[in-house]
Amino acid sequence: MGLKLTSRWLAAAKLASWIVGFGIMVVLLSNAALAAMAAGHVVTDTDDLADLAFDAVIVPGAGIFSNGQPSVTLQRRVDGAVNLHQTSVVDHILVSGDNGHGSYDEPTVMRRVAHLSDVPLSDITLDYAGFSTWNTCIRAKEIFGITSAVFVTQERYANRSSALCQAAGIDVTVLAIETGRGPSLRRYLSSIGRERLAAVKGLYEVLTTPEPHFGGEFVGLVGSENPANPDPVLGE
Repeated sequence: MGLKLTSRWLAAAKLASWIVGFGIMVVLLSNAALAAMAAGHVVTDTDDLADLAFDAVIVPGAGIFSNGQPSVTLQRRVDGAVNLHQTSVVDHILVSGDNGHGSYDEPTVMRRVAHLSDVPLSDITLDYAGFSTWNTCIRAKEIFGITSAVFVTQERYANRSSALCQAAGIDVTVLAIETGRGPSLRRYLSSIGRERLAAVKGLYEVLTTPEPHFGGEFVGLVGSENPANPDPVLGE
């Protein structure tokens, strides 16, 4: 009986090791594939954008706090987009984030931050259904008509963002910014780990190009003088 149990445990351990090994291989190959797709489409210096023409800069959402303040990650993304607008690299900003319920509204916060940095509301368009990077990219193309764009995000997300926007049909250049590890090393390392795993889903989306979570009719870059969600902070 003891030998049989030992044999079963060894077989189970061998199977588990094969499963773990296969999972690791899938993650590594997915990250390598996205990196290959992103090659030549990621820059870290705004000077590399000077001679290029874009329909807009796309700013993907990130966390916001209950008091309506953006997370450091989101603040840096909007700051990067504002800088591109102020230096005339782009003349329009698409802010795309999660507005899954009434008390959580990333696009409105992004719009507010950009406008308080002197970007005219007419130069900011809102996408309230940017629930993921893929949704942001595919809606930017299909709903807002963007065919060429700068995509501003942190360096660790750059390859996946580039590959997804290319798969959506956008001639994209990702401006990879970096915020450092922030106040929590554990949270920073966790975000890197999650991004490595997210590459698997990202590659699946590149290969299958699914429909966005919310579709809709073509809107274009219409500006946001009269937003769907008025912002009381701006007195609307």
